[in-house]
Amino acid sequence: MEFLCDGWAFRNPGVATPIVHDGSRFLRVRPSKPETNHRAIYDAIDRALGHAIKRRASAVSIEIVSSLVYEQITATGHCRLLRARRDKVRKSSSRVGTVTWRLVKPPFTTGSSTYASTRELRRKAPRRTSSWPLHVG
Repeated sequence: MEFLCDGWAFRNPGVATPIVHDGSRFLRVRPSKPETNHRAIYDAIDRALGHAIKRRASAVSIEIVSSLVYEQITATGHCRLLRARRDKVRKSSSRVGTVTWRLVKPPFTTGSSTYASTRELRRKAPRRTSSWPLHVG
């Protein structure tokens, strides 16, 4: 399984929107408030790994848009404020046979679509709707 993970926050910190694409569609991930863009990316990665675990994937490729989050997960970057989220993602990844972490830059190709920038990717991702409640916590 392959996932593209990104996230952004309106008024960083503010309402954060994690973005996960599984190669064929965007997965629904509840926004949270108040959060930062990096926390939203960790939430996106957590959602991707949860999806892979649920489907009993033996190998997963996680493409990460943020160099900061990528460096923290792969143990090359300093992690102080986001340590708990990093550790949660690492624990989830241990439940999948093989996880490949990749830092990606635009353009992003997901299934049959190509996005020239993070802005375009974020515009195409689903937004919170009235039937998709805001998660606070």
